[in-house]
Amino acid sequence: MPISVMIIEDDKFTAYTIAEQIKLLSHSVHSSFTTAEQALEYLVQANQKLPDIILMDILLAGQMSGIEAAKEITKKFLDCIVIYLTNTSANKLLDEAIATKPYGYLIKPVDLTQLKVSIRMAIQQKFLEKRIQEKQKELETSRENLQTLFDTFDDFIIITNADGQILAINPAVKKQLQITDTQIDTLHFSDLIPKDHYQIITTHYENALAGQNIIFRMSLLKKNGEAIPVETKLSKGRWHGMPAIYHISRDCTDALIAQKEIIKAKEVAEAANNAKSEFLANMSHEFRTPMQMILYCAKSGEKNIESLPKDKIYAYFKNIHEAGNRLLPLLNDLLELSRLESGKQAYQFKTGPIEPVIDIAISELHQMFIKKNIKPVLEIKEPQLTACFDSDKIIQVLQNIISNAIQYSPEKSKVTICVESYNDEYSDIKISVIDQGIGVPENERKKIFDKFYLSRRTRRGSGGIGLGLAICQKIIQDHAGLIWVENNHDRGANFQFILRASHSRILQCLSSIKMEEYNGKNQNSDCR
Repeated sequence: MPISVMIIEDDKFTAYTIAEQIKLLSHSVHSSFTTAEQALEYLVQANQKLPDIILMDILLAGQMSGIEAAKEITKKFLDCIVIYLTNTSANKLLDEAIATKPYGYLIKPVDLTQLKVSIRMAIQQKFLEKRIQEKQKELETSRENLQTLFDTFDDFIIITNADGQILAINPAVKKQLQITDTQIDTLHFSDLIPKDHYQIITTHYENALAGQNIIFRMSLLKKNGEAIPVETKLSKGRWHGMPAIYHISRDCTDALIAQKEIIKAKEVAEAANNAKSEFLANMSHEFRTPMQMILYCAKSGEKNIESLPKDKIYAYFKNIHEAGNRLLPLLNDLLELSRLESGKQAYQFKTGPIEPVIDIAISELHQMFIKKNIKPVLEIKEPQLTACFDSDKIIQVLQNIISNAIQYSPEKSKVTICVESYNDEYSDIKISVIDQGIGVPENERKKIFDKFYLSRRTRRGSGGIGLGLAICQKIIQDHAGLIWVENNHDRGANFQFILRASHSRILQCLSSIKMEEYNGKNQNSDCR
């Protein structure tokens, strides 16, 4: 179901980006504020509907920090879910944030998958908290009527004597483990657990009979042998006047899945943070070196303008020009990716042949081919292959991939551009750029399309900041296509991407892929 989200973030671009991501997840932006004071003033107004989730920047402009605001909000509005936004690693600040018991942390810049998982986990955590609270209340109010509680409790309750002979089980156990009433009198607890649990259960029984409350994870077996992971608490008690051991077990299947998602989200956040650090380090070098050259030449020329010979002045201008040419593509990549991710890029989709577009991309890279004596080879597997695309953007994709192929291929080799049908039913096409270069490490085949990622094989001397392939991926995704890389059997890499046959096909695939992302699963649709 759609979730309403309040954003409290003093960086307007970050707030706008998160708002767009929330819309992509089919949720709604309840409201957005740049200071904590504005948000609190809004929330305390009468008849204001509270948001389901508040995304709160830890460090906010204004007198009140995000942490202070979170304390005030959760104090006044108990049901509010606060997730922190942060790009700080200061331990003291993080400790203060942890003390407010938030429902999660998002590392800025926020990744769409990270945001999706965090929202789901926060809602699920809140749901579980409310459910636990409700169950605790039921236990308190139903203490005098154990039988009613026993019959209605959702968790598994198994009562045994000191030897493990089962005295009673609640309906949840009967239903989930498929036990009939006639079986109960002859059942032993060992009949309900895997054999490798026997020894540890015996030890836990001894400790429980000694008065200890034991909590551990184990498995219960269904009639068909299927195991249900549970968290079990053993405690000593009495049943109908006799000493007994109470086993209260909770199915932790969902908790284990949630735990895996949390770990995955943490790994994604750490990877994003590492990529950001690498990007900043690389960007510092790529930007600083040409800037220093520009400033040095400009300063020297300005200082000695009257005495410098023309050839020296020419050398200074030449250095400034070359440094500017190095900076411009880097800045263009940053601006291009920002425009693409903001959703402001307008595409001019037209259906037509792909071959002329490839010819343009190859011809504009003619000097690169000549310089390394590399031969471009165009293979059209079938005549009259057409697709629906923005020609300028696909030329950009082709030039990026082909220029990489030239850069990382040996001299006197070849780069092959192959065009073929991708599927007969929809007439989509596949374009492959095959080189004879160094290839891509297997563990980097997906990572190289991430923003700011530079392959360990090419990061030295690449002269880039790791945005080219990320831009290519975004353009192809906006075309409802796919892009990936494989390694050739002998040597080199094979970059491939799919273009759709028509504009209606693009809309169909965009809708299908969006639904899969929302549901969190790959449905193996014909758009994959």
